Amino acid sequence: MNSLEKKGLISKSEISGDKRSNKVELTKEGEEILENTLDEVTSYRESLNEKLTKEEIESFFKILDKLEL
Repeated sequence: MNSLEKKGLISKSEISGDKRSNKVELTKEGEEILENTLDEVTSYRESLNEKLTKEEIESFFKILDKLEL
């Protein structure tokens, strides 16, 4: 989390009355990166759906799970 904060992607603030807890929020830049990433993931999934059958997609993700990717 510290590296995300240093990169300006999140902001942390202490929760009133509890020094053990922090409120974590995405910054505007973090939100933009998240949105772009989600767009890319959606595009990738759409591409898979056009090129592979449902069974092939399921097999593909099972293999990725085994490889822990």
